[in-house]
Parts: sequence; structure tokens; C-alpha cells
Amino acid sequence: MDFVSLHAQSKPDAVAQIEERRRLTWRELLSRRNRVAGALAKLGVGRGEHVIVYAPNSLECLLASAATRAANAVPVPMNHRLVAEEVGYILENSDAVAAFVDGPYVAIADEVRHRAGKIRHWILLSGERRSWATSLDELLEQDAEPPPADPAQGLGGSMIYTGGTTGRPKGALRAASDVQVTLAYMRALDMIHDPQVHLAAGPLYHSAPGSFALFS
Repeated sequence: MDFVSLHAQSKPDAVAQIEERRRLTWRELLSRRNRVAGALAKLGVGRGEHVIVYAPNSLECLLASAATRAANAVPVPMNHRLVAEEVGYILENSDAVAAFVDGPYVAIADEVRHRAGKIRHWILLSGERRSWATSLDELLEQDAEPPPADPAQGLGGSMIYTGGTTGRPKGALRAASDVQVTLAYMRALDMIHDPQVHLAAGPLYHSAPGSFALFS
């Protein structure tokens, strides 16, 4: 179920996301997500392929994950605390074909990108520019349409890397879950209420903050 589209239809001018003084309505979020998803498809990011999201918490970080799912691909959030060698390992091990990068992690991406041969496209989320990357603004300017949704893929899947306590971290692929079922569980546990505002207090690469940001 595409709850972003549903909310954009039922309450287009309601606020969907807030970052400091920046606010996005559901209509604006849907438009931005669909344009980036369409641009990813034009770049050749295909169904089920993996896309790294290596960025601090921000509207753009949420957009990168949402657009990846809308392109029928799978987002792979990158732990912020990893050193360059560990980042390089996950870039290769994840079989990712594209990577969204932002903030202090651009420098690490620049350091390891020559060893990440599977990455076909690097995308910078903020105003920074590099000769080896395209920018989020360029994707948004394309005004491309997203590919048709794949019911088998769903819009909630991801691949989270384990802590690696018994060796190298391993990618745990999580299939999309039914949004309605997930929301029902969260309501039954008194975890969310309507109407409510969720504060993403932890890094979005973690399962709990990322899930709450996705479903609440």
C-alpha cells in the first residue's frame, strides 16, 4: 500500500514532514518522491536493486529512501559510525548500484568510491557538488514519472546491516510489510495515536527510528 499517495489524496495540504523551519505537505512529498523515483528509473535502477542511503537525518534522507522504494528498488541505510574501510566493504557487499550521500559522509564516499565498482551512480543530497556525482536537484528537475508499482516488491522493504559481532556485518533483507497490519500492531501496543507527531530522535539508519518515520 502506498500510504504517501493515499495521504496526498485525502489531505494534500496537511504537513507531512518537518525539519527545523522546513515543512513539506503530503502533496509536495508525493511530487518530490515520484520525480526522484522516476529519475532513478531513467538512470537504470531496476526492480529489486539495492541503493545505499548514507546521510544524516534530514528531509532529503527520508526522500532518498522513499523514492528508492517507489522505484521498486531496496534502500540500504549506512551506519554513520563506520570508518572508510567498513563503508567500502558494505558498498561492495550490498551489491548496491547507486548511493545517496550527504553531509560529512561525502568525503568518505570520495575516499572509497574507486573501490566500489558496483556503484553506477552517486547522488549528493545537499548543495555540495562533485565531478563524480549527480545532485538531488538534477533528479528533481527532470520531472520524471515513477515506474508502475510492483505489488510483489511493496514499498516498505529494506536491507539493514547487522552489527558484525561474529565477523563482517551481514545484510539482512527485509521484505515489505503490509502498512495497515503494521499500523494496527503499533496502535494495539499504544505506540501511535491519531492525530500525532513523531519525532525522529535517533539516526534513521537504525531499525526503530527508520520504521517509526516510515509508518507513523
